[in-house]
Amino acid sequence: MATKPIKRVFITGGHYTPAKAVIDELSDWEVFYVGRKFSMEDSQALALEYQELAKFPGIKFLEITTGRLQRRFFVNMAQSIRSLLKIPVGFVQSFWWLIRFQPNLVLSFGGYVAVPVVVCAWILDVPVLTHEQTKVVGLANRIIRLFGAKVLPFGVPLRQEILSAKPTVTNTIFVTGGNQGARAINEVVVKALPKLIKKYSVIHQTGEWDGGIKNKKYKAVKFMTAAEMAANLARAKIVISRSGANICDEIAFLGKPSILIPLPWSGGGEQEQNALALAKSGLVEVLKQEDLDSESLLKAVSKIEDNYKSFLAAAVKARELADSTAARKIAMEVKNFHD
Repeated sequence: MATKPIKRVFITGGHYTPAKAVIDELSDWEVFYVGRKFSMEDSQALALEYQELAKFPGIKFLEITTGRLQRRFFVNMAQSIRSLLKIPVGFVQSFWWLIRFQPNLVLSFGGYVAVPVVVCAWILDVPVLTHEQTKVVGLANRIIRLFGAKVLPFGVPLRQEILSAKPTVTNTIFVTGGNQGARAINEVVVKALPKLIKKYSVIHQTGEWDGGIKNKKYKAVKFMTAAEMAANLARAKIVISRSGANICDEIAFLGKPSILIPLPWSGGGEQEQNALALAKSGLVEVLKQEDLDSESLLKAVSKIEDNYKSFLAAAVKARELADSTAARKIAMEVKNFHD
């Protein structure tokens, strides 16, 4: 009796959150995740994807070490040069993993980590799909497109933990700066904390940063699992966050009044565009980092609190910005492409 051929996909890129949402839809595929072990260059903090995927025995994690072109090259030239020197290493490792495991397909989620994998796949004649989740196409995806990748212009894939979350409202502020945290936000939140905890409990996802604050109404957590992130978002009264595509769609889907602080140097001003698009729905307030201090943050919190019903009313319109079927659509593209 003939056995069915193995359907094997390499998933790679810097956007782990949407990648995991799609992985959950590919139960009949052998999945390899090609990614970074550490969350940032020159850091020994383990990346979220490396930590989480170790818990899923059906998914094989393949580590590569690569570099990127730094947007602020001359700010730290030593670091920028070290990063450039890692790029050839990423290509050698990508060739090795592709030749060793011979995937049917590569699915990229952008970012500098994906570039050597995609280029090597093109050289080895392995088909490539790439997901574009941002409103502004990043440098990595512009490079990836040059190497024959089919672009999947679907919305942001939402994780099952978000899709199954039951939004409630507790007297809690949830602060997150993304998987690595955001130092500028962390420092301002701590300065505003004495006034915030008079009225709210604060749950703060900090990344590696540690403010050393001890208070029964304040909980600092370096990293959160997908389930923990979804639970904290679902029960928050107000969210304070960066405005990456993933968190914006999660906020929109759950209908959470939020204060968004775009990363100033995100590619093409992508985070600012994400924030402004969501602000048009009436669900969020946007604070530029140059205007961010404890006073402006507290003022934004008060505005949401004083007009909370109107912010909640905007949640219906905001939810239209999130596509709950995006992960399934991308998974179907993978399956149909192979078939």
